[in-house]
Amino acid sequence: MPYKDIEYAKQKRHQLYIKNRDSILAQNKTPAFRKRRARNQRKYYSKNREKLKAESKSRSHLHYLKNKDLYKKRKSIRDRKLGFIKLVENDWEEPVDWHHVDNTHVVPIPRYLHRMCYTGDREKHRQLCNKLVKLLYGDIKWKKQ
Repeated sequence: MPYKDIEYAKQKRHQLYIKNRDSILAQNKTPAFRKRRARNQRKYYSKNREKLKAESKSRSHLHYLKNKDLYKKRKSIRDRKLGFIKLVENDWEEPVDWHHVDNTHVVPIPRYLHRMCYTGDREKHRQLCNKLVKLLYGDIKWKKQ
């Protein structure tokens, strides 16, 4: 029975809001209301600072984990002016690095194999890893740029 009362209260509250919407929105634009809201937000933040920081950190980390490919794509574009067109989807169970076979196309390579090809020279690294890509995937067709 209380569930119906809650639903009824929600409906009444919504109807009241719809009826007085213009006056409520006008009130929210007044400087006094904005100052009061800012003061209350500062109070809440000062009391709950640790909890809010932990929630924010958790949200940002989860966002990073869900969008890891996007961040890697943006970083490669920003740092080295490279593209990020995937030639093959990631089917590896272990952690992977996205290797640029040329300036625009990438393929997933297991991280431990990709790190075996590290050298001080980018072109030499690319040549070594491209040999590895041929062993892993065979001849992948892409337009060289």
